[in-house]
Amino acid sequence: MIQNLLITTSIRNWDEQNKRLLSLVNVLNEDQLEKHIAPGRNSGMYLLGHLTAINYNMISLFGLGENPQAELDTIFLINPDKTIPHNYRTDGLKELLIDSIQLLEEKVKVLTEADWLDRHSNVSAADFKLQPHRNKINVLINRTLHLAYHYGQFSLLK
Repeated sequence: MIQNLLITTSIRNWDEQNKRLLSLVNVLNEDQLEKHIAPGRNSGMYLLGHLTAINYNMISLFGLGENPQAELDTIFLINPDKTIPHNYRTDGLKELLIDSIQLLEEKVKVLTEADWLDRHSNVSAADFKLQPHRNKINVLINRTLHLAYHYGQFSLLK
């Protein structure tokens, strides 16, 4: 019962952070999103792609299918801002962010309490026996904190 409550609370917190982010991102225009958070830091556009790539990656991390936008990884996860040329525009990235959130929300609905407490795909069964906290709900909690951190950065662009 307590585990179920904690899982439900974690999912609701993740949902709320996504709603906050989308509300903020939707009022930022292209010029604002092209700005860097601070000198030497990422641009708002890079952060859009970064959070989108993270969401799509969670699908495979949770064992819910293949990452449908794996090409975002090279541009927005593996390499720093402005390293890899691309043709993404802010409106396109906003749409992909919305899609990634909706797709992930839909896919995680099938996860049971046992699934949430089971290992994610980046940890071996042997390592999971030694570190059972390396489960899916822990990933969701960490991604929620990550999202909140970047929300704060986006707010600096407003």
